[in-house]
Amino acid sequence: MSHSKEIEEDQKRLDYLAEMMPDLQVLLGKSNLPERQELVRIFGKVMVNSFCLLDHHLKPIGTSLYLAASILDHSCTPNAFVSFVGSKLVVRTLVEWPELDLDMIRISYLDTMNSREYRRKFLQDHYYFTCDCRLCRDDSHARTASSIRCRSRSCGAPVHVDESGTGWVEPCGACGFCKFPRGVAYEYIEVAGYTRTELEDLDEENPSLEVWRDVSEAQGSLLHPLNLWRSKALEALVTASVNMRQWNAALAPARENEAAMRHYYGAKHPYVGLYLMKLAKIELNNMEWHPALEHLLEAEEILEAGLGSNHPLVFTDLTWLLIQASEECRVDIQRSLMYGDAQRTSASGRSLATNRGRS
Repeated sequence: MSHSKEIEEDQKRLDYLAEMMPDLQVLLGKSNLPERQELVRIFGKVMVNSFCLLDHHLKPIGTSLYLAASILDHSCTPNAFVSFVGSKLVVRTLVEWPELDLDMIRISYLDTMNSREYRRKFLQDHYYFTCDCRLCRDDSHARTASSIRCRSRSCGAPVHVDESGTGWVEPCGACGFCKFPRGVAYEYIEVAGYTRTELEDLDEENPSLEVWRDVSEAQGSLLHPLNLWRSKALEALVTASVNMRQWNAALAPARENEAAMRHYYGAKHPYVGLYLMKLAKIELNNMEWHPALEHLLEAEEILEAGLGSNHPLVFTDLTWLLIQASEECRVDIQRSLMYGDAQRTSASGRSLATNRGRS
């Protein structure tokens, strides 16, 4: 589909096409350019059917177009994942199928770790449809994205706050607590707004450690761990800490953010496996050998299913981390036995045995 009519009514897309015209004239020659109507049709097909090209660390590096794969539909809870090996596009399912049915396969056209409002607007603006998938119909999931901690000492569940400025805080759905301090909603709105402002200027590859320390401190204990802005801030803080080789500082926020990553992506999504690899690397640099090995074993299961055992991220990066973690665990267990330290669990020994062949 070209969506030519929608393209003609989309001024941003038309401006983008106009910006490309000088390059197209140089590449193709002015006399070889199609007529405007045909050019808009081709342009629309590329815009609507293209894929974000990923490197072997699953980072975006460009745009690609594949005829067969363009038939795959979208869901914010995908049951398949697209990766690339060189110029080859690979689609692997994330769930068990009794038999393959292409009509039932769903991939995600965007990063699902965003609010329902953002996802729907992005899909409408870029692909011209309104998403009505299971996740977009899940009001509870949407409310959790903008939530604070329940103030009841025995609870701590997420409590939704209306970010539109009404100052409304819902009673806790878990325990019914509703005696929130006066002004807590406005405090939340201010902190969430501050976080969004900093996210707009975020350099994902090299975030400022000072900025994201300040954001995290401003959020304090107000935001629930599953709050979307809390999770995004923690991810930026962890990346900044790792970039500065401050492994100890990265450990606590990385562990705190694990639940949110599973919540937004789903337990078997390759991005969760990638996050577990990152967490394990931080743990290894903090000499937390056994938790690192457990996280790597789970990452292996997730990534082999979603990417395949021959994908470079699995075959090279993950394998070397597993070798390191296995060897450190082996030495640690020997040291414990030698000095009578019985603090290690049988699970660690089982994990070591599972991976002994790797080292």
